[in-house]
Amino acid sequence: MKKYYSVFGLIARSSLLKLALLLAVSMGVQWYFYIDNANEYLAQIDPPMLEWLMDLSAANVYFAITTVAAIIILSLHGCEFGSKCRYTVKRLQISELSYSVLQTIYNLCIFIIFYAAELVITYMMCRHYVINVSADIISTQTVFLAYYRNEFLHSLMPLGDITLWIRNALTLLALSLGCTHFSLRHRRGKYAISVLFCAVFAVIWNRGTIGGDITAILMILIDISLIMLYVYRMVETREVGEYDQ
Repeated sequence: MKKYYSVFGLIARSSLLKLALLLAVSMGVQWYFYIDNANEYLAQIDPPMLEWLMDLSAANVYFAITTVAAIIILSLHGCEFGSKCRYTVKRLQISELSYSVLQTIYNLCIFIIFYAAELVITYMMCRHYVINVSADIISTQTVFLAYYRNEFLHSLMPLGDITLWIRNALTLLALSLGCTHFSLRHRRGKYAISVLFCAVFAVIWNRGTIGGDITAILMILIDISLIMLYVYRMVETREVGEYDQ
């Protein structure tokens, strides 16, 4: 088990600092533009609704850009760009399949952290709105209703919409496997379009229409298909390392 922890640490060291910096910059930029708009509009006699202010802050755009950047960073790990990564992987005391599984787990952890961070920053924006507007225009349900009315907020926190919860979970897994699949193929001198699928998913992920519309259902089916394909490719191209037991 110790060797798996060592390999997981090796994978994390290759990108963790870059991802931490990316996340910090993303949250800082989102908060800055929200505050900039809030300072302008909340001082008005008739301030806008929370949902409108969230749309104006363009948090969904910055989250999509951040996700795409994370996909690129995670996909580049394990590639052969001027390095002997394939040789290094083969010299590890685990099979390449095990390495891909560990890489996928790491990718999934990263995407979950980014997802949770976006939940936190958007909730902070909602709380800031509630604290800084007149009590006459808000209620105890203001934030709750915003997560129903605003498409991006509802996409992040679907509340009772099971379809979107399933879509979010499957999308996180598909993104994680897609990044692993890209680097695995690249180590073998091949190319994969999995990163393109991941980038498109990162952009359309922001849709969160109540009731699980056809887009969400279609995305679930695509997620399942891609997950099955990635897993099949990983198992099919299994290459046992020199020290595999």
